[in-house]
Amino acid sequence: MPQARPAGAGQPGAGGLMGTALAPPRPARESVRRHPGAAPADSAALPQATAAPPAAPTGVPRYLAAFAQPAFAQPAPAPAARGTEQSETGALPATSGDAPRTAPQDAAATARTGADLAEDGLEPAEAAPDAQAPSAAQSVAATVIGPSAAASASEDVDDRVMRGELAEVLAMGGIQAERSAGQPTVLAPSGPMPEEQPTPAAALEPPRAQSAPAAAAAGPAPAAEPPAGERTIVEELAAGTQALEQAQQAAMPGEEGPSPHADDAPSAAGPGEGAADAAPLPTDVPPPDPAALQAAIPEREPTQQEFLELFESGTSPEQDRAQVAALLAALRAEAETHKAAIATEAETQKALLLAGVQEQAAAVQRDAAALRARIGAHCAGARAARVAATAQSRAQLSTQIAGQVAALEAESALRTADAEGQLAQRTLQMSEAAAARSREPGSIAEQEVARSDRELEAAAGQCEQAGRAEAARHPGSEEPNPDKRAAALEVATESAADIRDKKPSLAADVRERAAEFSGGYFAYADSVNAQIAQARADLIPLLAEAAAAAIAELQASEAGAAAGLDERLATDLAALDAAEAGALAQVDAASARTLASIRQAAQAAAARLDGDAATLQAGIDASLQETEAVASGAAEPLPGGMRDVIEATRAAIAASAADGCAGLAQSATATLGQLAEAAAGFATQADALESAAARASAAVVQSGSAAAAAVLAGQASQGESAIAALASRQEQLSAGVMAEIDTAIAQATAELDAINTRFAGDLRSAVNEGIAQAILPRTDQVEDRAQEAAAQVDDGWFSGLVRAIGQIVVGLLIMVAVALVVAAIAAAFGVILTAWTAVMIAGAILLVVGFVLAVAARSGQAELSDSPWYAIAGYALADTVGITGIAEGITGHDFVTGRALTQGEQTERGVMGAFTLVSLVLGARAAIKGPPGGAFFRPNLVPRGWVGWRAALPQAWRGMRVTGIEMYTGLRLGARNLNEWVRTRVLGAEPTRAPPELLDAVGEPSTAETLREAEMPYRNPPEMMTARRGQPIDVSQLDPARRYLWVVDAEGNFIIAPENQPGFKSRVVHGDLTPGAGGEFRGTARAAGELNARVGPNGEVTWVMDSDSSYSFNRSDGAVLGEPSRTAAHDVLTDTGTNTESIDVQAGDGWPLTEPRPPRPGAAPVVPPLRLPEESDATAP
Repeated sequence: MPQARPAGAGQPGAGGLMGTALAPPRPARESVRRHPGAAPADSAALPQATAAPPAAPTGVPRYLAAFAQPAFAQPAPAPAARGTEQSETGALPATSGDAPRTAPQDAAATARTGADLAEDGLEPAEAAPDAQAPSAAQSVAATVIGPSAAASASEDVDDRVMRGELAEVLAMGGIQAERSAGQPTVLAPSGPMPEEQPTPAAALEPPRAQSAPAAAAAGPAPAAEPPAGERTIVEELAAGTQALEQAQQAAMPGEEGPSPHADDAPSAAGPGEGAADAAPLPTDVPPPDPAALQAAIPEREPTQQEFLELFESGTSPEQDRAQVAALLAALRAEAETHKAAIATEAETQKALLLAGVQEQAAAVQRDAAALRARIGAHCAGARAARVAATAQSRAQLSTQIAGQVAALEAESALRTADAEGQLAQRTLQMSEAAAARSREPGSIAEQEVARSDRELEAAAGQCEQAGRAEAARHPGSEEPNPDKRAAALEVATESAADIRDKKPSLAADVRERAAEFSGGYFAYADSVNAQIAQARADLIPLLAEAAAAAIAELQASEAGAAAGLDERLATDLAALDAAEAGALAQVDAASARTLASIRQAAQAAAARLDGDAATLQAGIDASLQETEAVASGAAEPLPGGMRDVIEATRAAIAASAADGCAGLAQSATATLGQLAEAAAGFATQADALESAAARASAAVVQSGSAAAAAVLAGQASQGESAIAALASRQEQLSAGVMAEIDTAIAQATAELDAINTRFAGDLRSAVNEGIAQAILPRTDQVEDRAQEAAAQVDDGWFSGLVRAIGQIVVGLLIMVAVALVVAAIAAAFGVILTAWTAVMIAGAILLVVGFVLAVAARSGQAELSDSPWYAIAGYALADTVGITGIAEGITGHDFVTGRALTQGEQTERGVMGAFTLVSLVLGARAAIKGPPGGAFFRPNLVPRGWVGWRAALPQAWRGMRVTGIEMYTGLRLGARNLNEWVRTRVLGAEPTRAPPELLDAVGEPSTAETLREAEMPYRNPPEMMTARRGQPIDVSQLDPARRYLWVVDAEGNFIIAPENQPGFKSRVVHGDLTPGAGGEFRGTARAAGELNARVGPNGEVTWVMDSDSSYSFNRSDGAVLGEPSRTAAHDVLTDTGTNTESIDVQAGDGWPLTEPRPPRPGAAPVVPPLRLPEESDATAP
């Protein structure tokens, strides 16, 4: 609802479109104190500020709210400022929902209205209590009951009401009261006022009329409906801009983001941009409240004067009511007139807005079309420039490559000619080198001939000198000195003559070799020259191919560079197209945004015009209804008072309508101005877009030109690189071929030199060999031969025999050493060889080594130098088996040279040959017969295989020791046998052994395969009896309670020992009676068994002799001995002189178990001995 104005009726008030006061005028005596810088206090001189409190006091009409609520007095703002004060020209202030001001304001313009303070959380207040305007009750009282009563009422109300309202205002906070003696109280903010920050949404929004506080809380009255078939101004605006929207829809970038070149051109907000976000106008107008106005009229008895006036008037209450009704009807008619005027004004302003929108839209479209044409012209010029520049660059590229090709061909021709010259020079060089070296073999041969003559002559002289020297050692005529001198001189003379006779043949052979060697030099030269010719045939085409490839590369580079220029042109044209499209899109987007902003601003302004007009009309209706309600509610109204109230309402409505129309016009005018500014802003933006498009086009042209220059420069560099690469390639090819040819020449020359060097070396070797063969009479130590010839005059057969025996002894020692080494190696692999096996292996090794040495010796013998290999092998084999020695011992001459041998040489060679042949025959016989006892290896607890480095040396020593002891034992046995043979066969003495045929019947000497670690070492027990021929034993001394073991050893001795002997192992075994070497295995024996006593009934003792022993059933030779062997052993014991009548050999073999003979009557029972089956010997002794 409109708020009261502190000015006289009909005077323009300080309210906005809804701010016209409908209250009676203030008394002229009323004064208002202002803030520093405010307008004068005379309210009749200048418009006064009004402020709307949040709500009027209870019981007070809304149009009297200005007199019932304190408010801050504010100065009127400058005309250009948007505020809540009315300017002198009638500009409409902004409503409370409008955006803040956008322009700086001076001190007077920054004074804030009550509405602005309300937005900041402050409440407006009057300047001071003594300047307070009359309340509604006081104003009505002054009108109805007269000035005196009103003054009295004012005295009572002012003090009470003003103090209470001041207290309420101060309690709100942010306000302070300034009091001075004799001066009115002034309310002022307690702190600095907050500055209002402009927002983009309100920057382009046209000014709006500010509604009064009552109107701000009330909604607008329904606007008048337009006639049927007619469009509202908003619809006309929408229809007027629809065509513009359709024209710009394709070019608008949309709302999701900026245009592609949004950063390249400036943008400006349109007049309506952000207006849609502004706070809406207040639309709710509170319903009329006549009770509040009615309650404010004091109810009292009229004074006498009032009564007299009423009485004198002569009107009845009905007449008074009719008079008031007539006044109200006139007021109502006038209010309708004002409402119609407001509606007409709103439609007029909207029509103006429609015309302005169409005008500005057409201007924007014209500017956009012109801008698009200018941008297109810029881009078209840039395209033409780029096309022309590219054509010029291509022409320059062709010229540039043609020059490069010409330079490349010239340089290639020079290098080809140089390569041909080098090849020709190398061909001549090779031919000359071959000719020079072909002449060298002849001179080398003559040098060797001269050298051979000198050396042969020197050797012949040395031989003669050696003979004379040896002859001088035997002076005189005493025998055999003359023969010795003659023999020495004969040997020397023959040697010298033999050497001199070989000179011609040696020289002829040397010259023949040189003549045959002279034909290979030019073949090497022809081969190398053929390689040079082939190299030329390969090189020249390669040089041409390299040049052609380089030319093709240059031509390809032209195509590539041209393609690069074209590609860059296409890229630049595409960039220009894109830039043009982007710029045009920006133009379209900017124009679309501007047109949309104009449309939105115009629509928002039209809507505000409709809203403000509706709000003004609703406020007029509300004021009219309240006044009618108050006037009609009085039973006996006072026409005079009612007239004043109605007149005051009429004046307020008229002022509100006039101010509202002016405000509507001002709002439309401001909007039109801002639409023009928006159109002008687009023109400014168009200039920036055109400048940006021009710069972008120029940048593309400049960049394209630079790129074309870079392409030309790159091709020039590529051409230089191609020329340099061709030079390097051709030089590399030539250098490679020349290097290969030089290498071939060097190799051929070196080979020719090597040929001559080899020829010289071979010839020297041949000459040296010929000289060595020729001077053999000298190199065979002619001094020794001369001395030997002299000494051989005294060499007899005995000397030769002694030398032969010495050689035989040395050979036997070597064989023993080799046999021990073989035994050591075998032991390292867990094999203990018997002496026979070791000797046989050693003999085989020495036989092979002897053959190899014989071959080497015969190969170096001068007489056999021209013999074939098989002849030399035959001589060596005869030497190895002793045939050569036997033949020389029989004939007395050397088997090869035919030289006569001395008696000593003849005897030595014959004995050695015979011993060698006999040894081979005996060895072959022994190999065929096999080892004694059939044992190649000794039993061994160590597993066969490599024993490891740590155990290798101990095992090797063990093998050597066992084999050595066995060899010693065998040698000693052989010596005994020889001694026995000599003693019995030669000397005729009685034999000390059993006859050999009897021993052979017992069994051949053999070892047993049984070996138990618990029995080792084997050694002779302390109680042991040995029976030999002439040394019998007394069988009656044997203890029947003990078991005895018997053994016949290899020599035929019969050995007996008890099995259990305290202090000697657990029991005696047969191996203890014949221990092997070192006690590590059983020795050799012919047979063995046990003697067990059998006591007869009469106490007669019979000794049962069995063969329960490994020497009988687990022999190394594989034989199994039985009763015949025991019988022979019994006979051997008898042969020693022992009484064997109590020994029975018929009881059994000892395996399998046999029942003993039944005892004689009265004899003791026989205890059968423990025996093992034949399959096992685990416990056999």
